[in-house]
Amino acid sequence: QQQQQQQRQQQQQQRLPRSFGICFMLLAGSQTLPMTANVQLIYRRLGLSTDLASAYFLATFLPSFLTPLIGFATDRGGPAARRWTILASLVVKACALGGFACGGVQSLAGLYTFGLLVALGHTIALATIDGALCSRGAGASGDTSVARTQQAAKLAWQTLGDLCAAVLSLVCAASDAPLAVVYAAAAFFSGLAAAAACYLPHPRPSSAESDAANADSCSCSCSSSCSSSSSCCSSSRGGYSLEAYTCMPLE
Repeated sequence: QQQQQQQRQQQQQQRLPRSFGICFMLLAGSQTLPMTANVQLIYRRLGLSTDLASAYFLATFLPSFLTPLIGFATDRGGPAARRWTILASLVVKACALGGFACGGVQSLAGLYTFGLLVALGHTIALATIDGALCSRGAGASGDTSVARTQQAAKLAWQTLGDLCAAVLSLVCAASDAPLAVVYAAAAFFSGLAAAAACYLPHPRPSSAESDAANADSCSCSCSSSCSSSSSCCSSSRGGYSLEAYTCMPLE
């Protein structure tokens, strides 16, 4: 029974938490959905040339190079700072998409303003959620099975979001839906991602922290050796080994 419980715990640790999957799916969908609308807005409504449109798309790709710096900064702040960063970036992205939906893009300057806010908010949110996933820990030293399983599940959720958003985008384009509807739907997806981020699980404690907690949960009295019927602490406290101490429950 103990082995079965341990196997179940290992399987649960390897699975990607559903809240992470939903966040990745909604983030991917909110980024894919307005792609067709962006093309119509840039070429038909604003009448930009190919050179200007290419420069804009390149500019929206530049924030992705900030991903390592964003991950480094959010990791220093801990779980609370990471959670607020996710929420703030998704709110910024939703508001920027709302600017598109409300007709705030009437010039090249407006396109850059709202477009860069969307790209920056998406990059910060995605990098921070990735950091939250990595902070939950992995397997033993040298074991990459947990990380590989979770990354595969992450890609599956993102692909699902891309496919659903692409189908919805094609339906909107075929039915001549207003661009405001498409951008409003993308903003709604970003808001749902922010709501799902509120339910992201906290990081699991490391093995050292778990050992310290187990050591603090019992009172160890000195004994020359551990008998077979006694429960002995296997961690260390204050630099002294507790392997030869009998662990007695606190009253």
